[in-house]
Amino acid sequence: MRTRLILIVVAVLLLVPVVGVGVLLFTEAGVNLIASQLHRLERFNIKIEGLSGTLAGPLRVARFELNHPRVHVISQNIVIDPQLRGLMIQTLQTGYVRVGESLVELRQVDMPKSDRPPRFLPSFLRVDARNVELTNVRYVHANGTTVNAKTIRGRVTATSNRLHARDFSIDADLFDATGDLRLRAAATADLP
Repeated sequence: MRTRLILIVVAVLLLVPVVGVGVLLFTEAGVNLIASQLHRLERFNIKIEGLSGTLAGPLRVARFELNHPRVHVISQNIVIDPQLRGLMIQTLQTGYVRVGESLVELRQVDMPKSDRPPRFLPSFLRVDARNVELTNVRYVHANGTTVNAKTIRGRVTATSNRLHARDFSIDADLFDATGDLRLRAAATADLP
């Protein structure tokens, strides 16, 4: 009788974390937990509004804004299919990303000198976004040149110092383009 009680207690102790992780991933409880912490990103000039769905997918964001001195990005109606297996290797992976509307404004600004190297992401993080599709994209260059694109499609992989867009295609008002693009985070003086 005592052995059976011990086995039941052990089984319950083993099941509680599994059930807890399941609740966080497959119900809105996990998203609500993250949504309650999004205000912390505002000190980095990032605002995320209208987060809903589940962490197992699909995940929805009503509005994303990055207001950096060099670039201002506003995206709306975002749907993401996260692939949780990537988290084991510190990678944010997606099955697909759909963005309904975006505005990207590049700014010319003189930034104070910094000893820290420029980077796209924190050094511990990697992003692998497959099947990315942006519609209704407006790009405004620092000199005022504006380009409107109906769609931009591709796959994007980003690390702290590299950004790689593979098999991308752009359907814009003024041009169409396809190809691969690689960017390296570097100060202007470091570029060849």
